[in-house]
Amino acid sequence: MGKRIFRNLTLQAVICFFLCVIPFQARAELDISEIREAASQGDADAQYLLGMSYAEGQDISKDEINAYAWSSLAAMQGVEAAAKHRDNIAGNFSIKQLHEAQALAEEYQAKIDKQMKRPPSLRFRTSSVSSVATNAELRSWLQNVKPAAGGE
Repeated sequence: MGKRIFRNLTLQAVICFFLCVIPFQARAELDISEIREAASQGDADAQYLLGMSYAEGQDISKDEINAYAWSSLAAMQGVEAAAKHRDNIAGNFSIKQLHEAQALAEEYQAKIDKQMKRPPSLRFRTSSVSSVATNAELRSWLQNVKPAAGGE
């Protein structure tokens, strides 16, 4: 039993290392222009790194809208850490900012599709990320309405 717990903890530590440390090391080894170039060619890992760079202001001006857009593109390609990052950013956005960020992500995806000479991406759907704002609005509404209606 103890060995199994130890193996699980070791596995979790290794996964954490690869998810947390490796992206930062990769970013340190690459120039931001190289990351941007790879991201604009559709590389999901580069898109995630670029989103992180924009969020942190690492070697680039801090820009939450761009951070969301690039993280969203990476998330649509299956990068789970990018999806979490995108959702964390969206939690601080107003509805207007969220729509602006989604439109920017769509614009970037259209440019990537055009550059790669492929039909417009069918995978990119803003409805999947707009639910973040909808859920936040619903929670806010429920918190304000329930007490007024005599609920808990």
